[in-house]
Amino acid sequence: MMKQEQTKCKIVQLAEGVFVSTPIEEFCIPALRSGFSGYPINPRWNGVKVCAWKTGRQMRDALSRGEMTVRTTDSMLVCAEDATEPESPEPAGSSQKSGLMFSGLIRHKKREWTLA
Repeated sequence: MMKQEQTKCKIVQLAEGVFVSTPIEEFCIPALRSGFSGYPINPRWNGVKVCAWKTGRQMRDALSRGEMTVRTTDSMLVCAEDATEPESPEPAGSSQKSGLMFSGLIRHKKREWTLA
């Protein structure tokens, strides 16, 4: 039996005043920011970085369509539906901020996410 790794999410600053919680590896964060900022793909990037770039691009497009929004309380990029829902209190000992997690995910018309 293989031991399943637990995905650790970290808070990443995409742009000034815009943060997101993501399990994307540290070496792919610049590609994620590049996609969110609208820069083109670097032809020297490997497939993992290209996926991170596409994820950033999808976040930016969803933000411009109004499907996502930047929460005013903590500047986190979240689904528009999540911004209006009351936040549940975090259990004691949990220091992770709430937010939307992306790792090569595509949003479909409903609120389901699948791997790209």
